[in-house]
Amino acid sequence: DHMDVEHDDPYAQGLHRGLNTTHTTLHGNFYPYTPQTTTTNENTNTTPTTPTTDTDTDTDTDTDTDTDTTLPPNQEEAFGLSTLAGGEPAANQHPKPDWASQVTQAANRLSHHLQIYNQTASAHVVAIKEGDYEGGKHPERALHAARRVQHELRRIDRLAERDISILHWSMEQAAMLRAWNRRVESDIRTFSAQVQNYGYFLMIHFGELWQTPEMSGDTFTGHYLDHFQSLSAKTLQSLNGDPAVSEVRVQHAAAGRTDTAWVDQKQTEIEAALRRCVLRHYSPAERIRHLLGPTDPPNQEPTLKSLAVLLKEVPDARNNTQEFDYRALANLGFVFFYIESEGAEFRDSRFGGKTPARVTIPMSALEKHNGWVMLNDFLEIDPPTIRADKDGNLISYKNGTDTDLQKDLERHGQSDPYPSVPENSPEGKLKKSVHEIRKLYSDVEYHVNRLADFSQTAALLAETDDPDSTRSLVEAVRKMSIEEAALKNELAKLDQKKLEDLRKERAKALANSLKYQQWVRIHRPAEHIVESAGRTVYHGVGTTNSRPDHVSTNTLVGRDIIPGLAQRCVVEIARIEQARPDVAQRLKGMSGEALVRFLLRHFIRPQAMLQKQVHITPKDVEFKHP
Repeated sequence: DHMDVEHDDPYAQGLHRGLNTTHTTLHGNFYPYTPQTTTTNENTNTTPTTPTTDTDTDTDTDTDTDTDTTLPPNQEEAFGLSTLAGGEPAANQHPKPDWASQVTQAANRLSHHLQIYNQTASAHVVAIKEGDYEGGKHPERALHAARRVQHELRRIDRLAERDISILHWSMEQAAMLRAWNRRVESDIRTFSAQVQNYGYFLMIHFGELWQTPEMSGDTFTGHYLDHFQSLSAKTLQSLNGDPAVSEVRVQHAAAGRTDTAWVDQKQTEIEAALRRCVLRHYSPAERIRHLLGPTDPPNQEPTLKSLAVLLKEVPDARNNTQEFDYRALANLGFVFFYIESEGAEFRDSRFGGKTPARVTIPMSALEKHNGWVMLNDFLEIDPPTIRADKDGNLISYKNGTDTDLQKDLERHGQSDPYPSVPENSPEGKLKKSVHEIRKLYSDVEYHVNRLADFSQTAALLAETDDPDSTRSLVEAVRKMSIEEAALKNELAKLDQKKLEDLRKERAKALANSLKYQQWVRIHRPAEHIVESAGRTVYHGVGTTNSRPDHVSTNTLVGRDIIPGLAQRCVVEIARIEQARPDVAQRLKGMSGEALVRFLLRHFIRPQAMLQKQVHITPKDVEFKHP
């Protein structure tokens, strides 16, 4: 497991032992008498309660009568117990207090918050250890409880400066108070990191993929962002050291050239073009309008929320998240974006539905807010297949099969004779268009077959000399007439426009199948994703070059994203050049902007993500159908 919260002993053992010691000292050894009265208010209740909010802010407030009750945000310094090491205050500076009452209140308040802290933090730690997402998805609760204890310890320190009873009690309990403070301070650092990097926290503790040795999960040290930045650095190192790119540089230097090698020149051009790209989030228009709220008065802070944040607020919220994202990736703490050229038209995204809207934010947000990119979907690390014609023109498509077509055939008692043909390949589109045309003609075909049967029967009866067959012949001709009328009726009902469109699709698919017959690149997936992402095969004229793909080099974080994407584009061109120099030459002649479009469409299908939630404005939103 990947515990990042460790203690010398369990919470219950350490904290309750300390509390018992506190009360024994308070009523026995330290005071010569038992207090007769104890002030009772909401702050002396020792029954633990559950924190009422799930806020992940770092500011806590209190309602006690001591001044300076607001805990400064993000302040995690150790509790100093400064008075325990300094001089004693003058006894005549304050009226003689009711010592027992003052100490009782301080001890009870601390006891109350320590019990809440014990229950909340220990439950959170156990949930993480056991991989219990529901139990461990609230680090802000554990952080809140720890901060309340820290606040009480600081409050005791302040009270000791002006109350001799608190001072004496604090001195006697100094070792225990320091131990609690060290523990709370450590937990505040841990829980603050979990809240601050919430998306990465969920992935490393609840995503099966991230816990594997291949993803360095067995060496996780408790630093969430650092862990994923190390994976990103590994990806960047792999791309920079790709043999195809290194060979270009070696050959360039061996030729005695002093200019910049094309791989480095294109790297610079593509990086510049990527910085001019944008991030786009697609969603149904109705959902975005609801998010923006009324225009008068306007919603001050419309927010795109990750699924993890949304489900905290609306447990039954609808979503498109697949089981793989829950179980293997646990990337529920991120908002998803596409990377697009700023002037790109609306894409056909399943997230947008039939009436989509899209939200646009700057590409720089990935670096500014420690976002990350997976170069290809971990569920299907499946770089698009690339094919070429004899002139070096290219097409690409994903390798997924057409499950909808297969289900439709099964409903009609049929089977797909070519189930492995990719849905978006020319052959897949040809298969689909033929199927749709047959569906249009299904009723027509029924009447055609019946008409053919009656025609054959009539022909046989017409050739016989049996007088009794005359009546049967007349009946067959009558049925032929009925079927002809039914056939004409079905033909009249045909959607001629749809039929014409399908015929055009069929013709185009057939033409592309015949035109793009030269393989350039095809991905062969691995059987188990955690072992390998498979291999990519680059085809030349009579040659092939196979390169392994690894799940551990599919991640880019923050400032590595733009250089990494650009380098991935350069790597692909260099690999293709080794097998198909003619195709690579066409690619090297493209501008940076054109190569970015090619990168995002043909080479990889990256998904960009930002943590927790993203604030937007109405100016960031476009509707395809205003």
